[in-house]
Amino acid sequence: MSMSIDSILRQKGAEVATIAPEASVKRATSWLHAKMWLSRGDEWQRSCCLISEREIVHAIARLGETAISMPVSEIMRHGVITVSPTDTVSHAMS
Repeated sequence: MSMSIDSILRQKGAEVATIAPEASVKRATSWLHAKMWLSRGDEWQRSCCLISEREIVHAIARLGETAISMPVSEIMRHGVITVSPTDTVSHAMS
């Protein structure tokens, strides 16, 4: 039997932090850095779009320092594929 996504989320936590698409990449990176050290429950959890460290790193690699002042909406990934908690890890990987 394959492990489910739900079993992983129960161990790691299911929190997803978000930021508004008009926020600057600089603000997003500062917030992500602080989020590593702060407890839960700040203003950002009510925002409307998602971005990962990966998109930030790729944008800075492609665009240099210019990427820092761009809005998150210009570098965030669109068409993200999702799975449900009841899906297996094998299914998610495929």
